[in-house]
Amino acid sequence: MFGRITAASALLVVGLVTARSDELAIADLVRDAALTPLPALPPDLLNIRVGNGADASTDRDYVYAGWSLSAGRFDTLHVLAVDRQTGAWKHRGFKEDPNGHTALAGGGSVVDVRTSPHFITLEMHHNPSASTTWVLRRDLARAGAFYGWIKEFLPNELMVYEHSQIHVAPTHYVEISIFDPVAARSRRIYPIEGGTAVRRAFVAGVKARWDSLGEDWFRTHNHHGDPERFDSSAGRFATDWAARGLAFEVSYEDFTGTSGTTSAATARVVVSCDGLDRASTVRCGESAESDWAAALPDRDAAARLREAAAHPRLVPWK
Repeated sequence: MFGRITAASALLVVGLVTARSDELAIADLVRDAALTPLPALPPDLLNIRVGNGADASTDRDYVYAGWSLSAGRFDTLHVLAVDRQTGAWKHRGFKEDPNGHTALAGGGSVVDVRTSPHFITLEMHHNPSASTTWVLRRDLARAGAFYGWIKEFLPNELMVYEHSQIHVAPTHYVEISIFDPVAARSRRIYPIEGGTAVRRAFVAGVKARWDSLGEDWFRTHNHHGDPERFDSSAGRFATDWAARGLAFEVSYEDFTGTSGTTSAATARVVVSCDGLDRASTVRCGESAESDWAAALPDRDAAARLREAAAHPRLVPWK
């Protein structure tokens, strides 16, 4: 989480941007991607210069999303989709912050484009801890958006995503949700509602340490003081679609009241989930990584994670 910085980030200062060297005309995009749009794109579209964008290219189609600039600012987000088989194409331009859409407020380089049979996703990067992901239908109409970035794009087109965070917050804590593009609705699956035994034990230790710091320390440091929001970050993810299972790693840390990068306490856990057929049926549990190591002593960490996705309840949820 804390290292989530991409070279594709725009340089943003009070809404001003510096165009990257990848700025080029849409005509150049079409040529470089070996596209043959039918009917031909009109000259006024071909001549638009775009940058700070990304694309997705498959045997089926090509999709590009990037920005045109006006007076040094992001002005219009252009999305171009071309069917490689038929040449059929669609284009749509979204003005920055159209109708109050906060997803585009202040701009944001497009750093990832993904496609599925019915949807296109565009991740727009804001800072090292924050992105907004737009979900478009295949006709390029908006299907919804969420404040975060995709970790797993499931075969049924549900999207598992990590929430964005305030970059300068006193703690950073991982939250994971599933977005249903048909219902245009998100459901949080982590942290697990009601807590788990491994999490409750860690929170108890955090609370004891934070209580010893005293209220004045939290007031002076503008700290929320909520031990439930201790530092945590997500690691690798794994999906086993045959089992409709998902698993991912989470690291617990407690940096509050410490100096430098020293953590007062650390724990490693594995979150395993089943019921991925629908967002409403997903259930997750959380266990210490050491419990999974004891259950699967002959596997390395990556193999254990895959096994947790294939058999989410192999280590009993507590």
